[in-house]
Amino acid sequence: MTAAIVLVALVGVSAAAVNVSNSGWSWSNPTPQGRTLRTIAFAGGVGYAVGRGGTVLSTANAGASWSGLTTGTTGELESEQVLSSTAVVVGGGAGCITRVSVDGGQTFRRIFNVAESGCPEPVAAFSFVSAPVGFLLLRNGSLEATADGGASFSRRTGVPGTPASSGGGGAIGVAAHFLTPSVGIVFVADPNSGVSTAYTTPDGGVSWTQVALPAGARVTSVHFVDATNAYAIGPETILRSTDGGATWAARPVAAGKSFNSIDCATPLECILTVTAGNQLVKTTDGGATASVKTTVRRTQARHRSSPSETPGRPFSPVTAV
Repeated sequence: MTAAIVLVALVGVSAAAVNVSNSGWSWSNPTPQGRTLRTIAFAGGVGYAVGRGGTVLSTANAGASWSGLTTGTTGELESEQVLSSTAVVVGGGAGCITRVSVDGGQTFRRIFNVAESGCPEPVAAFSFVSAPVGFLLLRNGSLEATADGGASFSRRTGVPGTPASSGGGGAIGVAAHFLTPSVGIVFVADPNSGVSTAYTTPDGGVSWTQVALPAGARVTSVHFVDATNAYAIGPETILRSTDGGATWAARPVAAGKSFNSIDCATPLECILTVTAGNQLVKTTDGGATASVKTTVRRTQARHRSSPSETPGRPFSPVTAV
């Protein structure tokens, strides 16, 4: 994956004033826009940054300039997955907003939830393996699959231990990643303690097998460097897998920190952000040791990996917000 930019401030970059999503107004100061950005992801030199007020910015020149896109929503966008230079999925609104663009952000199409606030089935995580094929993990433990880019969905077997499962339970969906249209992993958590349980599927969510996790692991996000190497992170949690998610081992640098994002240049070299937004944590040995950089201001935007990116490029110096 291209990990040249992990954290970025869109301040002082060359760009015209960005239109405010769905409003007809545009920013004059600050430029290019003044809303908080939550994530940023690239496919080659094409990137997208998303944030508050339905904001989506795009760049076609590796961040030298940015343009605002009309998303059709004013809700807060908190997650994204860039599938190619022209295909991107964005989500937020407490799980009620999921929108897809396949034309480089010229148009965004609403998928799954009709109501973008107070929806009955919030989306906890989404994972697309291509523009047509993807999965939504709902907070209630349901798994929804699409083969037509979100035009329609089919419900798969509910994740064990959740309200959607045949046996019931109180766990909630928190994270998911699919490597192929059949093979994937999901994480669910106790809503009170946050302690997580993981399940893998070999058949697109028709059946589930529990995966052992270290005691007390609290996972909120999962990141695959490639088909074999992966990390799962959260409050005082860094887990590493070297076998595609079949087994997970706790890494010692997690003590005392709550992580909310990770991006890796190689299976061993990664940078993480913390929930407080005031530190960058870098590891060059897969989480055995780490160096910490305290940022001057709160870090608001973070890089999210894209399945179309090329693995193996080393980190460039990080720009903190």
